[in-house]
Amino acid sequence: MSQEMKLRFNEMAISCLKKNFTLIEDQLPEDIKHKRVEKEGKITEAQHIEFHTDKFYKVKFAEINAEDRIYIRTCVIAPTDDYEFPLFSYDMSEAKKYLFLIFDMHPLRRTPEYMEKYIAPLKGLHEESKKIPFVEGARQSPVEWAKEFESGSGMYLRCPKEYEEKAESLFQGYLDIYISMVKNAQNVSSPDVKGEIIKYKNYYKTTYREKDPGFGPMKALFGEEWAKRSFENFPF
Repeated sequence: MSQEMKLRFNEMAISCLKKNFTLIEDQLPEDIKHKRVEKEGKITEAQHIEFHTDKFYKVKFAEINAEDRIYIRTCVIAPTDDYEFPLFSYDMSEAKKYLFLIFDMHPLRRTPEYMEKYIAPLKGLHEESKKIPFVEGARQSPVEWAKEFESGSGMYLRCPKEYEEKAESLFQGYLDIYISMVKNAQNVSSPDVKGEIIKYKNYYKTTYREKDPGFGPMKALFGEEWAKRSFENFPF
């Protein structure tokens, strides 16, 4: 492909996870793992890979390579119902001149103790990310419906590509903190807390299935039948 893909979020995340956990790859249909289409001389490819562990219910990575147009990388990591550490997700798009990135660790609970344990350690990285300048006229916060899921300490960037290395460095910092959280996580002992976590994750999934705009572009690129199959278990 003529455009060089510089950001390595998927590769970085997979590498770090494999160093610290025993990832078990989930079986996917071959055409979901890799889909390639050609329209008007332009090649577009989609790839998916999924894992699980004793602590992760689902670890999902996806990428779209639209030749010489845009490159997309996404990830969602969800704990099993026995753990309360946050959901981990990002949606990153790279065009010729710009980087578009939404990254957060979504808290499963909002008690002061929970937020201090899981979200407070992220605030320094969040503040650093705010120093990266936005593209003039670009949206500077997530869409309204998604704001209730924000931690307040993630990254939201719409910036020139010259800041890719800074974004990558910050992402590595978040990733290191997350891996430490997961390694130290203990089983949830309270049935009430476990029920609260399950309820929240179901609400999160339902909301994203109903409102996330990702299905439309996938349908346009790869057809409605394939898009429906690829979104069957969205977001996790």
